[in-house]
Amino acid sequence: MFSCASKVLIFLLAVQFCTSKRSGKSPLLRCLTGYKDGNGELSDCPPDKVFSKCVSHCPRTCQNPYIKSDNKACLHNCRSGCVCTNGTLIDEGQNRQCVPQDECTCFLHGKVFWPNEILLRNGRKCQCKNGGWYCHDQPTSSRTCSVVGLSHLETFDGSLVTVKPDNYLLVKVRK
Repeated sequence: MFSCASKVLIFLLAVQFCTSKRSGKSPLLRCLTGYKDGNGELSDCPPDKVFSKCVSHCPRTCQNPYIKSDNKACLHNCRSGCVCTNGTLIDEGQNRQCVPQDECTCFLHGKVFWPNEILLRNGRKCQCKNGGWYCHDQPTSSRTCSVVGLSHLETFDGSLVTVKPDNYLLVKVRK
């Protein structure tokens, strides 16, 4: 097999290969936990991710949590890199950080909404949960219109409206 001198030489070459001025990690630890990026530079994985020899081209995200990222098409021509740890998903609304599904953000018309945030739209109450919107009809039997704070109105159909402070006629009785 290998002589002791050969083993030492192989180890030193590995350490030299993995050494980087940018990393505070020991060269051996960096070699074991890092990966080569698209430019061939050795990189570290952020704290919320782990190294993988084969990263899927279609990772599980908050917006698409049920994709089969381990199918052949997704793994074809894979590269090494960082992936979310088990049980977490990439969240586009949080700069591609890895988060548990119950902390996923939602999108609507390009705007990011935080988990459990509620919207009232067209008589429906919608809540951001697990990266998706869950909506149900808002009861309108009370038929009330309310002023909430200085510039928010809740209309008869349950929608929330923000207005500039001014004088407004909220209800007019028809004769």
